[in-house]
Amino acid sequence: MRRLVPLLSAAMLLVAAGTPAAHAAAPWFASSVGAATQVISVVGVGGSSAKMDVYQRTGAGWQPIGVGIPAFIGAKGMAPQPMMVR
Repeated sequence: MRRLVPLLSAAMLLVAAGTPAAHAAAPWFASSVGAATQVISVVGVGGSSAKMDVYQRTGAGWQPIGVGIPAFIGAKGMAPQPMMVR
């Protein structure tokens, strides 16, 4: 749990450097997150590699804030790939 806050902080820094939000079709999770206003989606792409997408709900619907952020999934959680330790 102690690693989650720094990880989310790092993710938000990566997101801040990403592309501006644009209107998009409802993402796959839209019907299953209730009243959530922010969602981080992590999808495995093979082995320990994953892609992380960050969304925020606005009056216009779900907006992608950062998409395709490379991540590493391991036994102790996840981390952005540039910060991973082997």
